[in-house]
Amino acid sequence: LETLAAMLDAELYEKEWFVTGLVNPSYFADEFKFEDPDVKVNGIEDYAKGVRKIFDQDTAKAEIISSKVTDTNQITITWRLSGNVNIGPAGLTIKPYICYTDFTVDDETGLIVFQEDRFDIPGWDI
Repeated sequence: LETLAAMLDAELYEKEWFVTGLVNPSYFADEFKFEDPDVKVNGIEDYAKGVRKIFDQDTAKAEIISSKVTDTNQITITWRLSGNVNIGPAGLTIKPYICYTDFTVDDETGLIVFQEDRFDIPGWDI
């Protein structure tokens, strides 16, 4: 799990897939599910398309702070989100805030089956 955490950290640092959608699908199980306080998605391809669509690709940033194994089958990524989102006719600038992404890893396959994102501020304050 430590090796997977290090690999995820390196790829997230390089590709910022939490905002670009340029995710490496080899880390994810076919039955992968994503959830945050506002969104639920099934499948890594739908997740990647949704991320790419909502975040402005010229301004959005996902700055990785840390990647840690936090349980026997969980890796938590702490990161800072900033930039613009494609909401409304002109888009919106979101103030920077900290996100916590919990990846649940299947014990048998070593693949990520679930991702849950949490934020350090309430949704109405984003």
